[in-house]
Amino acid sequence: MGYATDDQLDLASLLRELRVDSGLSLRVAAPRADLSAPVLSRIENGQRPPGSIEEIEKLLDGYGTSGEQRARALQLTQNVLAEQERTEHWSDAYVDLLPASYVEYIKLEDEAESVTEVQINGLPGLLQTERYARAITQRTYAGSAERVEDLVAVRLKRQERLRGESPLLLNAIFTEAALRTQAGSPQLMHQQMQHLAVVARWPRVDVIVIPFSTAVDAALASTFTLFEGVGGRRPDRPSRAALVEQGAVVTRSITTDDLFVSRARRVIQRLRHAGLDADQSRKMIDVYVEYWGTRD
Repeated sequence: MGYATDDQLDLASLLRELRVDSGLSLRVAAPRADLSAPVLSRIENGQRPPGSIEEIEKLLDGYGTSGEQRARALQLTQNVLAEQERTEHWSDAYVDLLPASYVEYIKLEDEAESVTEVQINGLPGLLQTERYARAITQRTYAGSAERVEDLVAVRLKRQERLRGESPLLLNAIFTEAALRTQAGSPQLMHQQMQHLAVVARWPRVDVIVIPFSTAVDAALASTFTLFEGVGGRRPDRPSRAALVEQGAVVTRSITTDDLFVSRARRVIQRLRHAGLDADQSRKMIDVYVEYWGTRD
């Protein structure tokens, strides 16, 4: 189970509260359950499920927790562990290939009602053709040709979320540079632009292109994805949002912290203001269909 369920997030919040109330720092509390401080931090942020009931019992012992709070923490732990055992996902077949953070990303993508992906100089994976995805992967991944094909297969599998009975609502924001940067042959780019022109007109896909003339507004933005409506399938619980930031050096960082989610929403609004509207964005994509077609 990669994404954080409601019970896992509730447990994370409770454990953080109990530790703070006990006056213990992460560095002091973690060894009492044979954990490192970074691992305990991930548990408290809902980024890692508990390893076992015993692990949580040791933490609760260290915090001096008893009574109803202890019973609630242990019940939540049992719920999370039980969910782990019965939850299977297609990405589990790739656990030996994909970083854990990417598996978590994929599962968030499957659970979300809507996704806003900000890419500064590239195209979002959900909008890539097979040839474009292969060209990009070959340039950014140093593994074998077989592994490259596995990664391309994963990307194409993810795109199924844009189709079906309950398709994902995708908001894709990127700069004009993504349309102009040559990732492969002119023929490959022409095919990619044609595909993008079609998908950008799907009712559940909203594409915003930031033109070169206002791209300075995106210069300081990072590549990130905001997932909305995660974990809201239970009627007694509100849905949650999750933010994933990534870069060429730093691996994917996943958080559900309201502060960072709010910041991401503000950045998205700023980028939308800098970008073309949906109709103008589609027209710009059409221009690049012709641009690459003349070079094909």
